[in-house]
Amino acid sequence: MPQTSDLYDRLKTFIEQTGLSNNKFAEKVGLSGAQISYMVNSKKKFGVDKLINIFNKYPDLNAEWLLKGQGKMFITDQLPPGVTMDLVADYRTTLQMPQVVTIDTAGRNNIIEIDAKAAAGFPANIDNPQFYQDLPAFSLPSPQFQHGTFICLQVSGDSMHPTLYHNDWVIAEFVENPSRNIKEGYVHLVVTRDGVVVKRVLNRVEKRGKFVLQSDNDTYPTYEEDISNILQVYKVTAKLSYILRNENSDIRKDLNALQAEVVSIKARLDGEDDTQVLPS
Repeated sequence: MPQTSDLYDRLKTFIEQTGLSNNKFAEKVGLSGAQISYMVNSKKKFGVDKLINIFNKYPDLNAEWLLKGQGKMFITDQLPPGVTMDLVADYRTTLQMPQVVTIDTAGRNNIIEIDAKAAAGFPANIDNPQFYQDLPAFSLPSPQFQHGTFICLQVSGDSMHPTLYHNDWVIAEFVENPSRNIKEGYVHLVVTRDGVVVKRVLNRVEKRGKFVLQSDNDTYPTYEEDISNILQVYKVTAKLSYILRNENSDIRKDLNALQAEVVSIKARLDGEDDTQVLPS
């Protein structure tokens, strides 16, 4: 493949954009520091296999730009200040896998159960096997729980009401590549450095280096979480709840309240007392 000095200059520019030294960059793309130095400094031909290593690690690097100088450096939109392509690439590939340490009698991973109290310590112990060993665990026979890594976490608060109630439990599957595998607008369990939240997630990693987190309860504001603050993401696949609403009873209560309001308005319009009792 023909090489030009411009290619070397563009490769050097890209490495600078990642914020890494030549040696650190080489380590990430599976090459040696000497090979990278040769590529950017010698101005001599080198094998296509080395470029393939780089494109595999950084799929958003625009090959047309690197090889021909055409178009923009990145396939994606311009990244915000402080968010480098290296950060995005790392986020796609290096999220910490869950430390599942127990199996059932059939050799399958158990589902670790994390109550609200234990959830407070989850981020700080995310890579601590002892933390998981001290937690209860169970297995489910259903096929949808046989493949993948799941945890069961107790919800605290009412930010996801009415989808989830305080002290409900969610069963969630680990998402290996969240920047690509997030199911837009669905409920996810997000483990950040600051805590654990259950929210609907919108993926804005490529545009702003962030996830948008939404509550189902309108009294809680939507906010963004930077990917550098996120340790793990799980997609919620099931819930366990002790609250079984009587929908018919709730509807009757709503109708009774509406009737009372109508009577009150009518009484005021007629100049009458609005304290009359409705017939049962």
